Amino acid sequence: NVLGSVFNWICGYYANYFINKKWFPIKQKHIDKASRIFDKYGKWSLLLGWVPFIGDPITFVAGTFRYSFLPFLLLVSIGKVGRYIFVYFSVIWAINIF
Repeated sequence: NVLGSVFNWICGYYANYFINKKWFPIKQKHIDKASRIFDKYGKWSLLLGWVPFIGDPITFVAGTFRYSFLPFLLLVSIGKVGRYIFVYFSVIWAINIF
């Protein structure tokens, strides 16, 4: 999961060269939407890197903004580990109920 986010960051880092090309699959409107989230919440939005449908665009935009790699990696990792901790305790809770 973290490697996927790193891949998105790398793609975003180099995407500025391709965004306006016809063949490029990511449209400017998608980048604009993710950019608004990143602008509003800043680096803390990277904690949502695990959320389906918004996590990938946010990590991609972090690359397009040339956000520093090590803080990016730290925040994305914290978010993804937090998700697994939540899932773990949810399963433990569910097992204890039933």
